[in-house]
Amino acid sequence: MTRLLRGLTDVFQAVPFMLARPKILRLVLAPFLVAIVIAAILLFAMSSTIEPMVHSVISHLPNFVASAAGSMLRVLLWAALLGLGYVAFLAFASVLTTPFCEMISEAVEEELTGAAAPPFSMATLLQDLAVGIVHSIRRLAVLVASLIALFILSALIPVLGAMLALALGAWFSSRFAAYDCFDTVWARKGTSYDEKMAYLKTQRMHTTGIGLAVAGVAVVPVLNALAFPLGTIAATRAYLAPK
Repeated sequence: MTRLLRGLTDVFQAVPFMLARPKILRLVLAPFLVAIVIAAILLFAMSSTIEPMVHSVISHLPNFVASAAGSMLRVLLWAALLGLGYVAFLAFASVLTTPFCEMISEAVEEELTGAAAPPFSMATLLQDLAVGIVHSIRRLAVLVASLIALFILSALIPVLGAMLALALGAWFSSRFAAYDCFDTVWARKGTSYDEKMAYLKTQRMHTTGIGLAVAGVAVVPVLNALAFPLGTIAATRAYLAPK
């Protein structure tokens, strides 16, 4: 439990660390804007989807129950879609902000170690990109399976299923978020997929704490755009800290 709390606090301690370093602060602003756009698109998509689904269902119901059923159905659909959208936001934001977060991680490592980053190499970039794509496909397969399972659960079990989907979605999200935050360090060090999984396993509570904090910040409007940049700072500092 202590290591879980340490992971949670690491993310919030990243705020003063960032504010005290203008270079890192500037790098954080770019993924912040990208994540804001992603969140707005997802919210618009969900709001545009719910009403047609509600009208489709209540059109087959008697008039005296249609109103009450419509209100209840809206609540259930919002609960289910927010759970799915929550996981989807973390996935999309992670992918699209990865280039920025890798620069943030590199800047944090320079700050902590005093060692300058290696010079740019196109060959290294292409190699890291190829490895990252392969690893991302493996993680995406797990994500898709998780989303399908959550959707089926929320659809088959009224109310309770939606609540379980939200709880499981939060757990899955914390694990995915932890992987993505630490991957900003791993991607620059040529870490294999098995080594990544082994690290997450041996440091399960600490990494889960970081992922849980990132997933929690991702729920808060506007602040959710800072989730991955702050998680990147926390993960880089944790990875480089003496064990």
